[in-house]
Amino acid sequence: MGIKLFLNDYYDLLKFMHDNEVVILDEKVIPLTQQEIATTLKCSKMKINSMLVFCKSKII
Repeated sequence: MGIKLFLNDYYDLLKFMHDNEVVILDEKVIPLTQQEIATTLKCSKMKINSMLVFCKSKII
């Protein structure tokens, strides 16, 4: 079983985004499209979009 049992798609998304962020003019950015993220994480672009909308709503 291992730790993978406790990880979900949100963790995978946030970890992937963290691992791919770069600093440009003192701003952290992720230079990837939603489609590139979806392809890498093996899920649909619609799912990535809804997950990002959910995460943004919890931050603000």
